[in-house]
Amino acid sequence: MCILLITNAHPQFPFILCSNRDEFLARPTHTAHQHVYNGMAVFSPQDLARVDHGTWIALNPQTGQLAVLVNYREGPKLTVNPVSRGVLPLEYVTSLKRSRCGFLNELRAKFGSDVLEDIGGFSLMFGTIGGSFDVVSNKTADDFKVFVEPGEVHGLSNSKFDQPWEKVNIGEHKLREVLDMGITNKDELVEELFKVLSLDTMRNITNDYEANYRNIENSIFIPPLLVRDYTRGNVLAGKYYGTRTQTVILQDLKGSITYIERNLHSSDDLEEKPQQRSFEFTIPNVTKSYFH
Repeated sequence: MCILLITNAHPQFPFILCSNRDEFLARPTHTAHQHVYNGMAVFSPQDLARVDHGTWIALNPQTGQLAVLVNYREGPKLTVNPVSRGVLPLEYVTSLKRSRCGFLNELRAKFGSDVLEDIGGFSLMFGTIGGSFDVVSNKTADDFKVFVEPGEVHGLSNSKFDQPWEKVNIGEHKLREVLDMGITNKDELVEELFKVLSLDTMRNITNDYEANYRNIENSIFIPPLLVRDYTRGNVLAGKYYGTRTQTVILQDLKGSITYIERNLHSSDDLEEKPQQRSFEFTIPNVTKSYFH
């Protein structure tokens, strides 16, 4: 159960994105790197558990197109959907159709008219850094657009965008508190953002995985939870579930993009040391500030 927090309210960093990926700790995953999709260079981590090698977050370093996927919480399935949700971010950042309607029509043309029905529940936030972002889901007919006004703060998790879980309400509040600090040093700001992503408000953790699973909608950070007798079709699960990857993306007033990925776990070894990597991109013609 993941969370996405996003704002255009910082005067020195007009685009800020914070993301937690909550997943089975042993699920095969490639850290963020540049690779080729649809014949184009993209930058993303990759989920290696499915042959599609999809992702939950993708950036096109040439165009500034960015897409973030969160799954919609559903009961466990014994079958695998024919189209992986993880391809959606990759499809968007390599698409020439940047509008919501254009992109969705392109998906239908490529994967079939029923593609949104043939895919697991999801919400997708997508757009170009420096512009507005769309939020679409196959669990609601409502579509939303963010970053149309200055000073916006938004969050998204594994429910409908307009029916946020408590963790989203907490995250938006904590992100506003960071903005109110007036931090202009990038490194200091990044550390405060990671503190938000690491806020653990899990209540009454027990050995009952199902009870813990219902409780994770209340906490931004999910500590490793023991999974007992739990399988998900033919997809590898593992012994523990929790927050395993944290991502912060910043755009400064010069238009430069900083992408920081903190990998907390890559296996069920809870003694594993976290690994942090940082990348810098200069995206041609990216809008330097949302509102001049």
